[in-house]
Amino acid sequence: MKNKFLLWAASVLFVITGCTTDVIVDEKPVTVNGRKITLTASMPNEASQTRLSLEQEAGTKNITVKWKAGDVVQFFFKQDATLVAGTPVTLAETDITMEGKKAAFSLEVPTEIDEQSAFTVYSLHGAEASVNGGKINANVSPVGFKPISELTDVPVAGKVEVAAGASAGDVPLAHLGVLHCLTIRNSAEAEWVVTPALDFVNAEDAWFYRPDVAGIPYYDLVGETVEFLPGTPLSPSAVTVPAGGSLQLVQWVMPNTNITPEIWLTAQLTGDINVVSSNSKPARSTALVKGRAYHLYALWEGTSLNFTDDTFTPPLAIDELTLSGDLIHAADGSGFIGVVYSKGDGKVYYNAAQTSGTWVGETDFGTGSEARVAVDRSDHPHVVFKTADNKIAYLRHNGTAWSSPVYIESNDAGACSKPDIDVDAGGNAHITYTDTRGQNGNYTDHPDIMYAVNSSGGFVKTVIHNGYYE
Repeated sequence: MKNKFLLWAASVLFVITGCTTDVIVDEKPVTVNGRKITLTASMPNEASQTRLSLEQEAGTKNITVKWKAGDVVQFFFKQDATLVAGTPVTLAETDITMEGKKAAFSLEVPTEIDEQSAFTVYSLHGAEASVNGGKINANVSPVGFKPISELTDVPVAGKVEVAAGASAGDVPLAHLGVLHCLTIRNSAEAEWVVTPALDFVNAEDAWFYRPDVAGIPYYDLVGETVEFLPGTPLSPSAVTVPAGGSLQLVQWVMPNTNITPEIWLTAQLTGDINVVSSNSKPARSTALVKGRAYHLYALWEGTSLNFTDDTFTPPLAIDELTLSGDLIHAADGSGFIGVVYSKGDGKVYYNAAQTSGTWVGETDFGTGSEARVAVDRSDHPHVVFKTADNKIAYLRHNGTAWSSPVYIESNDAGACSKPDIDVDAGGNAHITYTDTRGQNGNYTDHPDIMYAVNSSGGFVKTVIHNGYYE
């Protein structure tokens, strides 16, 4: 016997202010064969292959997701070992209320399901899915960047446990993915036809599921896991950014547990010409959160492509950066120049000017002077300086944080000064400096030139010039 369900679901508001979002939770009674179940709906960031409409809220970065006539929702019924797909429901205009924020669905229970026993109903909107054994596999392949008005693919899913004779239950709808929102400004005199993508160095650093040699990513609604199955990846399409204008693009992806690494913007032009942004976005400190959207901005100037902020101000060139202090020493790495400097307060500071036209951020090493910097083959800076108590302080950055200082002291209660530093292929520091009493025993009344190396772990010091024989 077939029985009808009446389900209500709420639309969602995507709040995309950099890394912040709001999730709207709504409730509406759901009638099941005369029994009432409360459905709690919380929509995700995006979906795949649906007709949900996206609109940006005027004056904000919020993106509103609304139901639209013609949207199709799939339902799956599970009872013990039985798992069967229900009949998809297509929304009519009369099913939608509250200006697209709510929609009602009338379902029929398949004959394979015994309504007198408990069963589970799974719902899915925005992704192609099918039953495979005991799994409900939904295609969660990423969608290429496209104008916000054209993205009708925003997957949401949820389930409700229907107990035999029960009168209430909750069905939370959840976003399966996030939105990358990219707004491109074209300041050139000609329109720009381009296929944009986010690029990164190592494939294993991908922060979202994407097709690979193993196949297409599918998400199992029952087991809540992702596996790769044979299939054909979706090909992104080119977009046209008008001359002197802007275009807002969106991309839906399902995030994994990786943290977004440093990324670049790539643009494939007509004739398979590829342009890479001159600057990059630094790695995030946390993983992306489903149900959120993240904004990026870029400027095309006819020959150069750069990430910017939402003002589309071109980044400064590295030689246009201004240092707030007095430069002591500098050393270059790949894409940056590390500098040590003072600010008239008796302290030593470090910063790095990037070729993207931005500073990495200032580090205060405390009281000191006579600083020097070197950069190793891994682009990690090493700094030495004279401390207030006449020692040589050494610090190294490991790519994430600075080490605690290691101090080189006088051999015989003298004073150390004038350090210099170089780094070998193994990342070992080689430091020269002056010690007023570096020579032990006789002939200690003249400053000596010292050499220290930490290739064995701690620093080993050697007198390389006895000042007595000067």
